[in-house]
Amino acid sequence: PSRILLPHVVESRFAVDGREYRYLWDAGEETWRSERAVEIPIGLAALAAADPERTLEVGNVLWKYSAGAHVVIDKYERAPGVTNADALEWTGGPYDLIVSISTLEHVGYDEEPRDAAKAVRALENLRGLLSPGGELLATIPIGYNRELADELRDDSLGAHVSYLAR
Repeated sequence: PSRILLPHVVESRFAVDGREYRYLWDAGEETWRSERAVEIPIGLAALAAADPERTLEVGNVLWKYSAGAHVVIDKYERAPGVTNADALEWTGGPYDLIVSISTLEHVGYDEEPRDAAKAVRALENLRGLLSPGGELLATIPIGYNRELADELRDDSLGAHVSYLAR
């Protein structure tokens, strides 16, 4: 018989910007091995507080964990309920919430020819789709797309940035 051993976890919660979340421990997805353990709970909390009809998800990540009533765009993933569209070219809204889990760092960067700055332009496009007072919540692993990381670090984008360390 097979046995699955999960790591012993001392803490089951973490905090970001004064808000507490529960780590996501999904054995099938092995979330304890990656940033998904914190990204998905943050994204799900934002979805739970938003009107699905005025919500856009960029990158098809949260579908497995949510009701999926919001609009989802993903340039490459083919799945029911997902519109194949580029975040840089998407029009629509206005949206009260745009959420993106570990997706924007790939925009332009994983394409041929590589255009690392495309992620910044996509962020600017998405911000333009927000309603007044709307929120764009993006989780971005620092270090993958250096150009995007530099823009976030030097505050060129005028965004509130919070960091979590492993």
